[in-house]
Amino acid sequence: MTLLEKSQAVEALFHDLEVEASRFHQEGGMGCISGCGFCCSNPEVPATALEFLPLAFDLHKKGLAEALAEELSTTSSQWDQRRPRHAPSACLLHPAQGHR
Repeated sequence: MTLLEKSQAVEALFHDLEVEASRFHQEGGMGCISGCGFCCSNPEVPATALEFLPLAFDLHKKGLAEALAEELSTTSSQWDQRRPRHAPSACLLHPAQGHR
């Protein structure tokens, strides 16, 4: 399986998880607060490299991968995905980011 195929498989799994989570939230009468972003900015929520393959391909397709790699190499802090420079929502790259 190529990296692109793995990325597509991860995206399909994320889609299925999102459907299940939405169903759970509806049946339980609860859900995420709009614009919260807590999961995106919480370093205690683990994520694997495999989960971030879709994000890597998305950034590459949009021409943002090199600029972000440079930015990450010149900063000592964690990348803040919540910066509004690319997207209006709390999580900058959701759903392409690793599922948290």
